[in-house]
Amino acid sequence: MSIKSNFPAISPSLLLDFSNTKKLDPRITFTRSSTAIYFDNNGILQTSLSGIPRFDHNPITGESLGLLIEEQRTNLLTYSQVLGTAPWGAYGVATVGGTTLAPDGNNTGQLFTIPTSGNGWSGPVAIVSASTAYTNSFYVKASIGTQIRLFMRYYNAGVSTGNSATTFTIAAGQAVGNGWYRITFTETTPVLTNQSQMTFLATASGDAWYLWGAQLEAGAFATSYIPTVASQVTRSADAASMTGTNFSSWFNASEGTMFAEATRIGTAANRAFSVGAGSNYMYVIGTESVVVSSGSTQVNLANTLAADSTYKTAMAYAINNFATVVNGGTVQTDNLGTVPSGIVSAGIGQITTGSTFAGNGAIKRIAYYPRRLSNSELQAITG
Repeated sequence: MSIKSNFPAISPSLLLDFSNTKKLDPRITFTRSSTAIYFDNNGILQTSLSGIPRFDHNPITGESLGLLIEEQRTNLLTYSQVLGTAPWGAYGVATVGGTTLAPDGNNTGQLFTIPTSGNGWSGPVAIVSASTAYTNSFYVKASIGTQIRLFMRYYNAGVSTGNSATTFTIAAGQAVGNGWYRITFTETTPVLTNQSQMTFLATASGDAWYLWGAQLEAGAFATSYIPTVASQVTRSADAASMTGTNFSSWFNASEGTMFAEATRIGTAANRAFSVGAGSNYMYVIGTESVVVSSGSTQVNLANTLAADSTYKTAMAYAINNFATVVNGGTVQTDNLGTVPSGIVSAGIGQITTGSTFAGNGAIKRIAYYPRRLSNSELQAITG
């Protein structure tokens, strides 16, 4: 059933259907000061130019996932698509063979054959901080064997400070089509570490796989692929907002209902939809609905949400009358709290609280109703 058929009798004063329109409403201001990557409806990675929004897709089904919003991240690994050449190098016995079509549609997926178990291919050294969460990711396509082993080495001033190894079943990664899977792994660096090195190892003699798109980024989850060549590359944050009459024309300061349908990346707090000004704001995300007035939290209703999941969530507000629900489940209420005043803007995929906190995920739809919907209506629009 479509979202429109679940809407209550009152029409939303704002409806942004990103997954179907695949374009921005002209009232939205969007910025991103770098290029960025997304999947098109054919499951091919594409590059969006600076300042151009991304409308992401499921690479297997072609489903439109909506407007992709991500925080700023840097790929710390150089030469991310040419793992068969320097500064990447063999660890033990490894050979480089032919190529195959990579997830971006180019013939750059490199074949690696490892005749001896425990040998493989090592990446360039990356500068990292100690005691910090980093996420490794790469695309792999099996040729011989079903597993791959990721070995992370850590150094301080050239002296080893530790290492870790994790074995992955390739087909357990994120399928992206044509036999390719994206593998991700997050861990915290040891104390006193200032360098790391990624190494792909065989789990059995004769293993062979195609590799492409290696990435190392500071953070507890992987974001969209950031291509690199001779130097590290930073993808700037996406930012989308509505201000002035583009905002005030649909917003009700005394009561209302905020709705969002979105997909979170990993365990990220996908800040799907917010309204605010400085220390006065309200927002809805899959894991919680929050109301803050003059810096004081009035409402904080938490929900349980799985990683990498798509959700529908709504929050209704009026003085001493708040409620939230996710995916048509149990309605949570709070009957004590004020509605923040002076709200002048909306954040789409972000929370604006004087500072901007970018969200991470694709937003399918956003809607706003200029009244506090009933609890049963909240369940209906999120069911």
